[in-house]
Parts: sequence; C-alpha cells; structure tokens
Amino acid sequence: MFGRIVRDIDPHRFESSWTGGRRRRRAGGTRTSRRDAPVIVGEFKAVFANEGKNSARPEGPLEEAIAAVFRSWTEAAVALPQLRQDPHDLGTAANVQMMCFGNLGDDSGTGVVFTRNPATGEKAL
Repeated sequence: MFGRIVRDIDPHRFESSWTGGRRRRRAGGTRTSRRDAPVIVGEFKAVFANEGKNSARPEGPLEEAIAAVFRSWTEAAVALPQLRQDPHDLGTAANVQMMCFGNLGDDSGTGVVFTRNPATGEKAL
C-alpha cells in the first residue's frame, strides 16, 4: 500500500512479485507461512529498489507518508465534511502504527477500531 499510495508504484509490480514468488515456493492458497515472510519482504524490497526512490534516512518513509496524506486533502475531501455539515476547516489526520502479517497463526491478526461512528460521527467505539 505504501508503494502504491505514497510512491505511486504500479500495484501490479507487487502483485506479480507476490504471485511469482508463491509459484517459485510452490505455496498454495492464501495463507503465508512464517518462513515465507522474509522471502516476500525481500521481493517487495526489490520492487522498491528498482524504483530508485529509497530514502537513506530512516524517517524518510514516514515523512513521505505524512506528505501523501496532506496531498490527498483535495476538494473532494473538503466536500465530505460540508455534506455532514461539519466545519470545513477540520483538516485531515495521519495514523502511524506498527503492522504485522495478519495470517501467520492463531496469535496473529489485524483489525480496525474507530473512536467515532464513521456513519454518524457519534462518539462511541
């Protein structure tokens, strides 16, 4: 997602790396094993390396992601709060969180939690 949204890398580059790597490893289905993860990460890193846009500074990707959030703040993003009759100057936000593979076993998972109801704006989980 970072490559597609922030760096504007064609998502098919990652998909072909993923499916090609799974074929080479003879992996079936949609599950990823723990031993596959380093290989997949290496393949995705190769996609990034071929783009020639990698930052030498560790904070570089974070700064790029934050800048991408603010680039996305277009007229369409301003229109939604107006539609809800919210103030037009509420702005936007960027969440920074650690990610993991969500399908490595019973002790691994992913999810989303909202502190407001996305449909109504009510303050509730």
